[in-house]
Amino acid sequence: MKTFLLFLSAALLTAGCTSLLKKAIPPEGYKEAEVQKVKSVAIIAFELKPYFSSGVAGKVTSATVGSAVATGQAVHSAQPVEHVQAAQVYGALADHLAKTKGWTVLALEKVVNNPTYVSIVRPKLSGYRGQAVALPNNRTYLVKGLANPWNTKYIFSQEDRDQLAKALGVDAVLVMGLRYMTTQDQILGIGAFGQIHLTNTMFFYLFAPGQADPIWFANGYHRKDDENLGRVYGMEDQPLIDKITPGLANETLVAFLKKKPLAED
Repeated sequence: MKTFLLFLSAALLTAGCTSLLKKAIPPEGYKEAEVQKVKSVAIIAFELKPYFSSGVAGKVTSATVGSAVATGQAVHSAQPVEHVQAAQVYGALADHLAKTKGWTVLALEKVVNNPTYVSIVRPKLSGYRGQAVALPNNRTYLVKGLANPWNTKYIFSQEDRDQLAKALGVDAVLVMGLRYMTTQDQILGIGAFGQIHLTNTMFFYLFAPGQADPIWFANGYHRKDDENLGRVYGMEDQPLIDKITPGLANETLVAFLKKKPLAED
């Protein structure tokens, strides 16, 4: 039940219910003795929610890193889609985890092609890929073959996670998600004329076998970029947003890993 509430709270935060989240569970947790045992991990679920200015004619026509994609889907569409940008950000974060923590991070191909992973996840990936929470200005980008972490259809049970850790040959499994929004600086206490910046919120859950709850987690770790996107909501500089989105993902993870973890009681 605690694990379900953890993921439910993450979903509520994604929907903007931050006050409820803060009442439900702490923003971070770290079990040092358990984390120190981890030498290898597999990222078993990942999603990227990039930000799109509502001034972009209500359509997602953003040029993403390495690929210009015009989906034609409405900005408010809740349908998750597999997208090259999610795969690129996933790869960059996996590389940084390996370099920073000294962990062996199992290659994506070995995860999605593992028979046990396929047997658990594939039924959940067919057809619509699940209905995510509809968020203004956000789309949900997924990695091909990898589970969507926040939809309740894709929550891994403890039994699932234990089976996956054993089948993948790792000490722990990791679930991650990133959501982008914009925030506006205040001038004399008024935000209407301040610069607008891109902010990334990261969700990070590391599970060890035999543990019902994560041994290290962040329920929404924030990082703000310094670039000025404009001063009017809905008319932000979309090409600049596209440019800085991947880098801000890495900066967020870097900052999170460098900070002193908040140990659990």
